[in-house]
Amino acid sequence: MTYNYLETLILPYRKSLNSTETLIADHMIELGSEVINKTLANLSEETGLSEATIFKFVKKIGFQGFQDFKISIASNYKLHHQVTDKINVFSEITENDS
Repeated sequence: MTYNYLETLILPYRKSLNSTETLIADHMIELGSEVINKTLANLSEETGLSEATIFKFVKKIGFQGFQDFKISIASNYKLHHQVTDKINVFSEITENDS
């Protein structure tokens, strides 16, 4: 299973979300790091909810605004992948080679 910062971020709020907020949360979790390429207008169109509703959701989960939210996601995605991704430059070399 791949790491999903959004899932980790939203989990503590899950029980307090109403049905509309749950829809937003599920959509964002499904998008994962791709949410950083979305605007409020994109998310509004994709979910059928208003931009204000999505903005209020982002504030409810602890962010000052949508840009703050996206920066946090981008930063955490990058940090996680710097630690876990391996670059395979010499694919012909194996661990058994001397």
